[in-house]
Amino acid sequence: MSDNKKLQGKQDRSRVSGTEGYEVEDLHQKYPHLTHQVVKDAIKSHGPDRKKVETYLDGLKKSK
Repeated sequence: MSDNKKLQGKQDRSRVSGTEGYEVEDLHQKYPHLTHQVVKDAIKSHGPDRKKVETYLDGLKKSK
């Protein structure tokens, strides 16, 4: 099922897509020390749950 950009709510905010450039850019803005590819890989390996992806990226932030 394709993403309907007109339907934005809690469920949409809790998920992130690695194929949508603006969503990858949004996370990249939050974690500017990481590359876009690292963000995409995090989404791919941890799934579309934004909280899980951000928790993983937070861990990368602390280790550097």
